Amino acid sequence: MSMKYKLVSMRNLGEDKAENLTKIYAQTVAGDYITFEQFVEEVSDSSGVGSTGVKAVLDRANVVLGRHLPHGRRVSMGSWGRSVSCWDRRGCLIRKILIRT
Repeated sequence: MSMKYKLVSMRNLGEDKAENLTKIYAQTVAGDYITFEQFVEEVSDSSGVGSTGVKAVLDRANVVLGRHLPHGRRVSMGSWGRSVSCWDRRGCLIRKILIRT
């Protein structure tokens, strides 16, 4: 399935902001939603590990990420990528993201 985008107008923060007050950017649009339970069951079915074990590991991963990310550390998660903190323009932590490495 391909990614879908929508165009959004945002304030121009570049060097040409005097001539162009706003710029048009492409923003990704989220597709179908997979619940946590569906995700755990799918991982469990394809790995041979019970759904309880999969859920326990994923729940604990959030705790460990929450311990390291506020200190600015980058956390490698193997083939999942690298987890980093993402900040918005006001300097507020808005979410944790995974970057494929």
